[in-house]
Amino acid sequence: MIKKVNYKKIVQLYILNLGIYIGIGLCIFIGDKSLIKVPSNIFIIFGITLAPIVEEFIFRGVIMSRLKIRLGIIPAIFISSIIFGIVHFDFNIFGRLLFGVLSALLYIQTKNIINCIIFHGLNNGSIFIFPIISQYTNFSINMDSEFKTNVLIFIIFSCFVLSVVLNIIYIKNNLPRKDSKLS
Repeated sequence: MIKKVNYKKIVQLYILNLGIYIGIGLCIFIGDKSLIKVPSNIFIIFGITLAPIVEEFIFRGVIMSRLKIRLGIIPAIFISSIIFGIVHFDFNIFGRLLFGVLSALLYIQTKNIINCIIFHGLNNGSIFIFPIISQYTNFSINMDSEFKTNVLIFIIFSCFVLSVVLNIIYIKNNLPRKDSKLS
């Protein structure tokens, strides 16, 4: 039996995690535009549809579920999330780790992998937005004053740090208790 999709929980976790992508995404705006590669339409479509389906079934549906049987729920959440972060091969491994833990908690709380797939697709869409937008803007860190540069760096840093702190608080408050029984 597939349970109902929990859009409220998905949006809550998406907003919680969005600051990481805003912080990293704004870095794209201040970087060297010649280094930014806009993903192809096929890659974007794959990234917001097939990739979340496959990855959620692998990392939450198979890896986490098997580890839960052998090691318990909390180690299963963190080990599957660490593997998830590592296999993405990018500089945002910490953000991927946090996302993996949030997705694992979503799966545990809702017992519905569809929620995780939707959440994953939204996050992947956020990653693709900034390279695409950066191609259509003339924004540059050297464009105006040092004050604007400092404000932008403050915004980037604040978005990232606030999101990481809120993610950690959420994770700490929502980790299953050792004595709780989860299926």
